[in-house]
Amino acid sequence: MAERMITISMRKYLMRLHRTKRAKKAAGYIRDRVAHYMKLNAENVKISNALNDGLMKGNAKRMKPLKLLVQINGTNATVMPFSVASTSSSANQANTAKAPEKPSGAAQGNVAAQPAKEKPASSDANAKRAGSNANAQKKEKGQND
Repeated sequence: MAERMITISMRKYLMRLHRTKRAKKAAGYIRDRVAHYMKLNAENVKISNALNDGLMKGNAKRMKPLKLLVQINGTNATVMPFSVASTSSSANQANTAKAPEKPSGAAQGNVAAQPAKEKPASSDANAKRAGSNANAQKKEKGQND
């Protein structure tokens, strides 16, 4: 079983379609493009449930390029989103071999721990401005000192 990752840009095709028809037409477009890239008949290309759900939920409306993983079995091909395929395969690999985590730089002793930055004190101009605002408010209320 061979696997191949392809990216399909659907913007030019989907821009011509009405917004409510894009999800249905996107599935056919993906099937045709994958058949063309893999040199198969369009009838032999199957779209996975995860990809179909993604198209119906809004991937077709956003018109972003899709990264797809195509699994080829002889004359048949199954298309799934690359993110779903990579997470399932990486989860299997993570269970079999787990790499040890590296400690942070401060824990290694290479980098000295830096204290958190403190807020700078207000300048004299800000203090004068704040005082004049307080005096203006007192004058408005009629409270002169």
